[in-house]
Amino acid sequence: MYTSFKIENFRGFDHLELDDLARINLIAGKNNVGKTSLLEAIFINTGHFNYEVLRRKRSNGKNPSQLSSASLFHNLEVKKHLTIDSCIDGATGREVEISYYENINDLSDDEHFERLTKPFLAAIDFDGVELNQWRILKFLYSDGKKISAGFAIELLIFSMVNIDIEPFNIVFVASSGITSPKVSNAELYSALLLEDITANQTRLVEALRILEPRLDLITILTLGDSNVIHGQIGNQLMPLNAMGEGVERVTEMILAIGKAQNGILLIDEIENGFHYSVLEDVWKVIAKAARDFNVQIFATTHSLETIRAAHQAFSESDTYDFRYHRLDRRKSGQITASSYDQETMQAAVEMDFEIRG
Repeated sequence: MYTSFKIENFRGFDHLELDDLARINLIAGKNNVGKTSLLEAIFINTGHFNYEVLRRKRSNGKNPSQLSSASLFHNLEVKKHLTIDSCIDGATGREVEISYYENINDLSDDEHFERLTKPFLAAIDFDGVELNQWRILKFLYSDGKKISAGFAIELLIFSMVNIDIEPFNIVFVASSGITSPKVSNAELYSALLLEDITANQTRLVEALRILEPRLDLITILTLGDSNVIHGQIGNQLMPLNAMGEGVERVTEMILAIGKAQNGILLIDEIENGFHYSVLEDVWKVIAKAARDFNVQIFATTHSLETIRAAHQAFSESDTYDFRYHRLDRRKSGQITASSYDQETMQAAVEMDFEIRG
């Protein structure tokens, strides 16, 4: 598991250090303080440098192809390297250095580019597009033993050419649903059943009963060209999405944790779709599933009820494998992170401190 991160020159972060990470990490702070950017930095560090996913998340309804690769860099300072370094289990983790090139000719002496990317480009007909119009990101990964490189080419909608980087297993759940990799809930559920039909079916049914106590079982029905998860209540079958947003959201959470087995799960705005009264139980289900599937979770929230419910749920557990991290923007503009362990969280709750930032 990740135990710390250090980020330089990425998005809104000039410099950020995040320490004392646990299995479950909840991140909060005011608007525009970098919560989603932190998830993106983790996404890149895992080796999944599909920048197209990040561009879609940043498009805000606009054409994502209009977004520039320079937006990855703090204050658009593309002349400085962007770095995302991590420690794993307290030892050396994965270091990522991202460089920006306005002109492809600036890479003419780059060993990785000449060997990897030139043959790729030579096989493509660009229909008169001048090479000097391309903007390129170079991703250089190091784990202390091996160095791997990748290149994102902006005019190709960030096509990535890379060598033997071993990505961590990761699933990114945006506030609107799973974005990477994009698969249906029925496909995720089917994959879990193939691994352990009895245990995983029971796990999902018990989780969904938090919001729908009448649920007897779940199954997959084929409707037209689609496979849809249905739940049985009494003698009636109905699609899970017809039982309410909360049921659909819990389903997505558990299935995403299963998909991220032995890896990382990123969840943006984890409270979406849940009534505050069920949050504590939801956290208990998430915690159990994360331990069962050996998944480390990073989630963001705006909700004080979500933060307090998480603390209460883990306090009642045998293991308090939870950390709350608050991002704050100082008067200087610098963003810093404060981490709360169980004792600090308990004191903050008892004294009714405003801990959201």
